[in-house]
Parts: sequence; structure tokens; C-alpha cells
Amino acid sequence: MAAFDDLPGDVLSNEVFWRELAYFLDNDIAESEKKASTIIEYLRKCTRVACDKFSKEPAFKPFWDQFNDPNDYTAWFKGMIRQLNVSAFQKAVQKNETVAKQAYPISLEQRQSAARAFSLIDTKDSHFRGAVCQVNAAACGRPSEVANFSYDIVVWDAIENIPVAQWVQMKTHKHKLVLLVPGADRLLCPVYSLALAHAAGCFRLQIHQPDDMNYLFTSLANRSKPPATQARPSSLAPRLPATHAPPLPATPLASPPRAHRIPRTDH
Repeated sequence: MAAFDDLPGDVLSNEVFWRELAYFLDNDIAESEKKASTIIEYLRKCTRVACDKFSKEPAFKPFWDQFNDPNDYTAWFKGMIRQLNVSAFQKAVQKNETVAKQAYPISLEQRQSAARAFSLIDTKDSHFRGAVCQVNAAACGRPSEVANFSYDIVVWDAIENIPVAQWVQMKTHKHKLVLLVPGADRLLCPVYSLALAHAAGCFRLQIHQPDDMNYLFTSLANRSKPPATQARPSSLAPRLPATHAPPLPATPLASPPRAHRIPRTDH
């Protein structure tokens, strides 16, 4: 069996080859080894490599010129990608599975339960975890993205009267705006959770470096993936039955900041 790099230009510069390769990847590979998004990304990378290699040769230039034309690209290659997605969806329906393999999202009630449990535990670590959960939830971000939260890039939005942050989305490498909106429910409020973490001393040892990026959650920063026990809200909340929940502390944190709703100015 020839390696991909050894295939000649007349093979790689042929629509039939790519259709047969797509069919093979979709039907003849073990179930555990294939995934629609992986197959599609593999095909795109392979066509880019082949195009770079043969698009300058006179014999194969017409094919790649046509391939790179938006109209012809849509006519067959994009259509083939669409068929792969449809095939993956149909197979998933037959097996009573979902096409996406992401974890099932947690609900507002589950976030409230997690925040309530962290507050009842009332330790520096629990308030840190609570802040991670609520800030990440405010951004609707992936668990690893909260590690990029830095107060160096937090600005005040004079129109909405709220702090606005930015962080990098790990998969798309695009920047995301994160609105830190004070909430009516203190358990779900990212600003209140940050205030509690600050009052608990989570950020007390941080030293501002003018020439470096100063991350808020320093224990999560500079890692490709934060520890799952700190970054995934669904695994953070201890299962505390209502009848066995620890009592509220007799003495609360010294002068804990309170989250207030922003007054409306439109009336």
C-alpha cells in the first residue's frame, strides 16, 4: 500500500480518488477509529497538501484551479463534506447516540447547587472553585478557557456600566467578550463569586507584573488544560444531601462584598 506522499499527481488530482477515500473513511474503518469531524478535517488537510504539491504543474493545474474556484469547490467537495455529516447523523440516530460527544450541559439549578455547596464549605479553596465555575459559566466557555482570564484585559463598559473581559477561545483561537454582569441570584453571580474569593484571600499573594500577563486564576494559567477537578462545574459540586448539609458558619467572612443589581437609567 502506497503512502500518501508517494501517490502521483494524476491520482491526487482526480475527484474520483477523493470521493473513494471519503467513502472508505466513512464506511470501512473500525467504529472506534472514526469520527465525522476527524474525517472531514483529514480530507481538508490532505487536499491542501496535494494542492500545494501539484497545483503548479501544467498537467494538474486545471484541476486545482477548478478546485480552488469557489463555485466548483461548492459543487463537489463541499457537497461531499455535507454528505459525510448527513451520514454521521443517520448512523448516530440508528444507534440512539448523539453526533457530538460533548458532555451534557449542566443546568442553572445544578450551578446553584454547586455554588451553595462551596459557600457552605467556606474555605479558601471552595470559594476559588466557585469563582472558576461562575466566571466560566458567564462566558459560556470551555473548561480550559477560564485559565486565560486576566485582569490586565478587563475594561469598564461605560454604556452598559459593567466590566468586560476578553479571553482566547482555545479551539477557534478567536477572542471572546465576557460580560461580568452582576446577577439577581447571588449563587449565579460571577461578580459576587469573585468578591467572595477575594475576601477569602484567594488572590492575596498575587503580585502585579507590569510587563507580563497577570492571570486571575494563576494555578490554572499557563497550562494546556486545567485540572478537571477545578475546571469542570459538574465534577466540582460535592453531593450534599439537604438533611446532612453542614451548618452556615457562625462568623461570616470579614466584610464580604455584596453584589448589587445595576440601577436602570431608562425610566
